[in-house]
Amino acid sequence: MFRRSFDSGDPIGHLGGILAPPRLFFRIALVVALACIVGIAAGRADAQCRYDVTMIQQDCAVATTIGLGLNELGHVVGHFACLGQDEQAFLWTPESGVITLAMPPGTIRSRALAIADDGKIVGWFDLSGDGLDSLGFLIDGEEFINLGTLPGGNFSEALAISNAGQVVGVWGDFVTGDPGLQVFLWEHGVMTDLGPALTPPNNVANGISDVGRIVGWMGTVPHIDSHAFIWDDGEVLDLGVIPGGMSADALGTNNRGEVVGRGAVQEFPLVFHAFVWSGGEMLDIGTLVGFQESTALAINDRSIVVGGSEDPGLRAFIWQDGVMTDLNELIDPDLNLDVKVARAVSNSGQIAGHAQVQGVDVVAVLLTPIGSSPADLDGDCRVGIVDFLALLASWGPCPDPCPPTCVADIDGDCIVGILDFLTLLMNWTA
Repeated sequence: MFRRSFDSGDPIGHLGGILAPPRLFFRIALVVALACIVGIAAGRADAQCRYDVTMIQQDCAVATTIGLGLNELGHVVGHFACLGQDEQAFLWTPESGVITLAMPPGTIRSRALAIADDGKIVGWFDLSGDGLDSLGFLIDGEEFINLGTLPGGNFSEALAISNAGQVVGVWGDFVTGDPGLQVFLWEHGVMTDLGPALTPPNNVANGISDVGRIVGWMGTVPHIDSHAFIWDDGEVLDLGVIPGGMSADALGTNNRGEVVGRGAVQEFPLVFHAFVWSGGEMLDIGTLVGFQESTALAINDRSIVVGGSEDPGLRAFIWQDGVMTDLNELIDPDLNLDVKVARAVSNSGQIAGHAQVQGVDVVAVLLTPIGSSPADLDGDCRVGIVDFLALLASWGPCPDPCPPTCVADIDGDCIVGILDFLTLLMNWTA
């Protein structure tokens, strides 16, 4: 990782030794802004991608296939279960289709939960079938690595992996409860207990960014008195609970430091709402119309959030620019598909989850935005004034580390400058 040096004396005209006339730049910018003023006045309520759908299913009788993880190559991991059989971890790629992931001899159940851009996969496998002695795994190319557990524990689950190869999850002793649920960080072959730095007696890590920020929950009972947290290089930030509620569980994060999850907003019976934490503030983002509960499961670097609303039933949602939309409204209705939960979203805008087909079969799905481009900075499948303003707001050198923290750096040189601006203009659609 590196960032190219840059002379900030002329933040607009100078880019890696190339001089761009500032007056010309501002004339172009003014023309673009004036040309789009009508678009601003019209609002962005209808600015939303539509999606092509790829159905992913194991070829066996009455298979249930669930997509859980997704990388920037559009590769999906999860688990499937054929009729009368236990869950098996899988990898799907457009070239290979569904591949059952090889597990140690005697494995009864397994799940793949996350996949990095270089193809590393993490999850857990279970030799007993009861889930009480599951162990986390990492598949690194052809190599299967049993992550094991720490002294005093009898289980572990690897729940997330960063593109830097760091793995996080939970370990402990399911039988005695001593220790209880504890966060681990695995890197370079070493598993480290992070639990002592977090509020006891229980804590779980559900996500990690490419810059090493870990998110999860800590407290006594999940969903009841739990607090969301960020662990960053040994420093712990307690995010508290959802506004007006009693708990918060962080389930995902992005490279901009934003966090998503859910919190209990009502007790007896428990009612959960999805939240987004950004810039020091936690926001209850509500539910889809007609639903009582919601959970936010993932957020990308464009601040696009995905998850599911429930009660009654289940329905996948996308939350963008403050608006929550039913994903089923954004796909071809002739597919007779009901997308139930969206579990992962890439920076390119692809979404992985699962759906029900004609009310019967459950299949994993990969949703691909139609008409998106790298210049579409806000991920609404249009390149227009909002993207232009976002690029201007990010003008100059990207913050460290770069990548992955600079969405407006279209050409990938870790500087937002004239070349990115020209690329945006060439892709203008709005």
